[in-house]
Amino acid sequence: MPEMLVETEQPGGQNFYFHFVVFVTMYSELLQSVWGGQGVTLEVLGVVTVALLNSSSSVSRPLPSSDFFCRRVTLRICLTPVPSVFSGRSLELIGFEFTVTRQARFLPVERNELCVNRRRQLSQVLKCAVAEEDVHIPSRRVLITGATGLLGRAVFKEFNENNWNAVGCGYRRAQPRFEQINLLDSIAVHDIIHDFQPHVIVHCAAERRPDVVESQPDAASQLNVAASGNLAKEAAGVGAFLIYISTDYVFDGTSPPYKETDVPNPLNLYGKTKLEGEKAVLENNEDAAVLRIPVLYGDVERLEESAVTVMFDKVQFSNKSANMDHWQQRFPTNVKDVATVCRQLAEKRMLDPSVKGTFHWSGNEQMTKYEMACAIADAFNLPSSHLRPITDCPVVGALRPRNAQLDCSKLEMLGIGQRTPFRAGIKESLWPFLVDKRWRQTVFH
Repeated sequence: MPEMLVETEQPGGQNFYFHFVVFVTMYSELLQSVWGGQGVTLEVLGVVTVALLNSSSSVSRPLPSSDFFCRRVTLRICLTPVPSVFSGRSLELIGFEFTVTRQARFLPVERNELCVNRRRQLSQVLKCAVAEEDVHIPSRRVLITGATGLLGRAVFKEFNENNWNAVGCGYRRAQPRFEQINLLDSIAVHDIIHDFQPHVIVHCAAERRPDVVESQPDAASQLNVAASGNLAKEAAGVGAFLIYISTDYVFDGTSPPYKETDVPNPLNLYGKTKLEGEKAVLENNEDAAVLRIPVLYGDVERLEESAVTVMFDKVQFSNKSANMDHWQQRFPTNVKDVATVCRQLAEKRMLDPSVKGTFHWSGNEQMTKYEMACAIADAFNLPSSHLRPITDCPVVGALRPRNAQLDCSKLEMLGIGQRTPFRAGIKESLWPFLVDKRWRQTVFH
């Protein structure tokens, strides 16, 4: 997202500095005018983030209208509030009018009347000027659904850091970083795809929790199947390459490893909805790709985001014994690796239109949850004697396949793939959640 440095002028001449994000309308005709060196008026909409550089406090902000997309500019904005009004409040900057120039210098700023409501938010209307240097905007465009989730965040970051113009969308947690789109709203989906005109769409959004799918089958089917089929149809309408993220749970786990051509036989409703989603995608867009992946872990925002990282508390609190499944064979896979595979697959498709259909990717270290927990303990030099392996088939919750190992040779033959060793990846993911700081010193110093 565009980052701005703002200097605020205070009474008495004292200055305070803030970082925040501004979303600027971007249309092709405006962009053409900018590159042509002509003055052009752009409009900034919505509320911006303000974070004091000299403190840990920050202020939340809603996202602007999803009808607009972003570009990087540099602003210098004069404000005249008392600094205390920023603490715990939002700053709404309404109706910016400014001129884009190609000179790398700031233009004079005209201040308008400031209105302060200390109880709610700070709003003001002002005029400012933008000084812009040449900014590289990648020509390749990718749209990521579910960009607020564990995998979606990694996919967005991977594309964004590798010369792609990436736009992420989410729903409940979208604001302020991503576009807020309800994937069940066909009009909203149509609008963002036709406005942004992506070359690639990576569809990460799904209800991925098997037990939740069992308890909420209709809602899960709407998201995993109906929304996926509609997204595939819209992608085909603009010629975008769609990568649909699926699961190893489409297989029953009785005859591993599974190739892409093997017949699926899901044991639970989650696997069934994802398989139906695969069919809906390929029926509506024969040029799309399906990428099946296993259990994931990575840079979680909370431990519950992953079936792997959620075990960390049981590992850390060694004063209490913990039962761990030692029956189901899993292949924990780092979301960074899946994100790399998505990008490599997209870039391969840009060069070769025959790249389509179903693909598999997975980590190659076979582990039960008990073995993962022991590996986590080993990575952090923690005791593991309190962990108890349970070898019986689980009797609670949705049925799981015992071993749904995926054969990844199809992607490997294309030169696509990346695997992070589990111990290295899990240490990187979990160290912020260490309870005992002494262990942190032992591991990292």
